[in-house]
Amino acid sequence: MNAPFIPPRTLRPAFATATERTAYDGARGFDPISLAATLLIMAGLFVVLMTMAGHHRHHRHHRQRLVFDMLEMPRQPPPAPLAPAPKTVHKTPPRVSEIVAPVPQVTTPTPAPAVFVSETTAPPRPAPAAASAEPAPAAPPAPPAPAPAAGGDLSAKMLSAKPPSYPLESRRLREQGTVVLAVLLATNGRVEEISVAHSSGFERLDHAALSAVRSWRWSPLMRGGEAVMVRGMVTIPFVLRT
Repeated sequence: MNAPFIPPRTLRPAFATATERTAYDGARGFDPISLAATLLIMAGLFVVLMTMAGHHRHHRHHRQRLVFDMLEMPRQPPPAPLAPAPKTVHKTPPRVSEIVAPVPQVTTPTPAPAVFVSETTAPPRPAPAAASAEPAPAAPPAPPAPAPAAGGDLSAKMLSAKPPSYPLESRRLREQGTVVLAVLLATNGRVEEISVAHSSGFERLDHAALSAVRSWRWSPLMRGGEAVMVRGMVTIPFVLRT
């Protein structure tokens, strides 16, 4: 690759001797040793360059092959995306407006005095038969028990009478009416029997009247020095006032 070194020419002066010219001209003749050395050097450089070029190509090919092998490696599939968690929707219950019914003013039902048509006394009991030594004949059948007397105004004989409670549902529905109860008072003044003689038209009001009057109490009604049972009527009005 490198050219042989050629010494530059020098100008000789015109006055150079013939001997000098002969010596210089002899040096310019063909030198086979120098030529061979030059060729060897050039051949060596060529071999070195070829070796370096081949090594460079081999290195580049090897690097490309490595890259190719890396691209051929199997890849793991990406994980499937997680499904988003369902959102919990909190439903707000609709607001219900509270309906408040106006509470009417209630007049406390006052029990009307029991009204009785007539007053009768129980018949006197028969006198006991006189004792006899002789065997007594068969006794006549006992007379029937005296019927309950019909009393007059029993309001003065009332000992305790708690007024009935007006049912709340009847207030809300504005139910009104008058209940007439038939009562039978025992000899001790307590209610023996009670029933609805005339309904108010509303079952709640009838039950309220029955429940209240059943616990009422009167003084025993006396006839001939003895307490007798009394039958009568009790009126309970249920009235609403706004």
